[in-house]
Formats: sequence, structure tokens, C-alpha cells
Amino acid sequence: MHSRPDGAGFACSIPAGWMTDHPADAIAEQTPALRDMFTDGVQLGVTGSGDERWPVTVETLELGNFESADQLHAHLTALSKSGPIPDTFVLTYHVLVDVLANHDVYVAARTKSDGSADLLGTINKRHPSLVMTLARPTAIDFRSMIGHGINHFRTGTDHIVSSR
Repeated sequence: MHSRPDGAGFACSIPAGWMTDHPADAIAEQTPALRDMFTDGVQLGVTGSGDERWPVTVETLELGNFESADQLHAHLTALSKSGPIPDTFVLTYHVLVDVLANHDVYVAARTKSDGSADLLGTINKRHPSLVMTLARPTAIDFRSMIGHGINHFRTGTDHIVSSR
């Protein structure tokens, strides 16, 4: 995620293997449905007095690869309706987490000139929202992120294999 004066730009990556054996074809054929999945499933805005939900636009959908696995990359923009974005706002994410109960979404902000990112937190079915503070993002060290990921692989039903 990166901030801009009038909103936020962000990228989402989800595994593409669930679509078909030919994800590039599926993305091309299902582009309208995939756009709807992201615009309906991602919400940014301000909560409290004067609640405001910012319109989310899907800029691009493309097939990518991460650690030898096909990924669907969606580049999104959310624009504030009332001027410059505040330092604190809420990200709510329902893409896949409503279907895969143990799926975790890692939310990071690119805050460094070298392109690296600070992990801001995780979103999942039990905690679908995350308060974002762009002025001073809460960094979680790499070791904590690895530990959290290992625990997810150990306990996540989408990673457990059973034998019969």
C-alpha cells in the first residue's frame, strides 16, 4: 500500500491456482467478475463521526508468480471523496477470507526508498479490518512475520494434508 494526496494505491495478490490449470486464460475470461470481487471485497475509508467509504477502482489485473506459484495481482486505487486522506483510516478486506476461514492477508506499506515494506498487520475472517496509520506505520520485525507464517502453515486448514 502507498499513500497519495487524494487516497491510497495498493496491490493485492492471491493464489491463482484455484481458478483453473490455465490461470491466464481464466483471468482474461473472468475479468469483469474478478474486478467485482475486488471492488466489492475491499473497502477503505474513515470510521467514526462522518463515516466515509472511498470508491475502490481496479486499475489492472495480471498474472504473476511468487515462489513458483501463480498469483493474481490486482492493482487498486481508493480515492477520498472529501479531499486529502487522513493519517488514520480503516482497511476492510473480504476477498477469500470469508471463504477460507484460516486464510491470512498480510498488509504492508512501502515506506522505504529501497522498495521494502513494513508489515502493518494481518487480516483474516475473525479480524477483517485493520486500522491503517500512514504517518507512523507500526512495523513488525521480519522474525515475527516468519513465526506468524509458520504458525499459519501449521494450523491453517488450507495447508493441512490428511491421509486416508
